[in-house]
Amino acid sequence: MESKSAIDLVKEAKQQIENLTPTQVAEELEKGNVTLMDIRESEDLKQNGRISGSVHASGGILEF
Repeated sequence: MESKSAIDLVKEAKQQIENLTPTQVAEELEKGNVTLMDIRESEDLKQNGRISGSVHASGGILEF
């Protein structure tokens, strides 16, 4: 089995992530049965506020 670096693992994971537009997010939330993850850093949340109904997990944490 080939060993992969953390950078390689992150690159692979990012290929599987779908980024949505605000309109697409609103449509998915209307359908229900979804969880909106806000992956901005904590400092950004302090400056710009939380997204209503979202769950916060900083992106840096999720990558590893």
